[in-house]
Amino acid sequence: MTPGGRFGQMLAGAVQKKGISLRDLAVQLDYSYEQMRKIFLGTSSPSVLLVKELAKRLGMDREEAEQAATADRLQRRFGKAGLKALGRDPRLAALDAVAALLSDKELQTVITVARGLVKARKQG
Repeated sequence: MTPGGRFGQMLAGAVQKKGISLRDLAVQLDYSYEQMRKIFLGTSSPSVLLVKELAKRLGMDREEAEQAATADRLQRRFGKAGLKALGRDPRLAALDAVAALLSDKELQTVITVARGLVKARKQG
């Protein structure tokens, strides 16, 4: 199962890091597995209360988790206009979706490659 959306990516990373299954997490929080699966896939947004509980239980940064959930909600509802309203470049949505799955070193490599592309364009 591939996580979707910014919050789904964060959730996937946190669940993997804790070594817990989505089903077990749902049981611990008294939510249905189906609801947790939809949040993981990015087809549903968690409530503010659930974001807070997930962040606490999984060791996620609560502010980042809230921002990710809000961004996903806006993007689902308003498409690219939702991202623009957040001051985000809609072209970066695909990168945002995978960034949470990358290690710090891998993310730094992506940034270095992007900077190299910009530098090469300026020189050429």
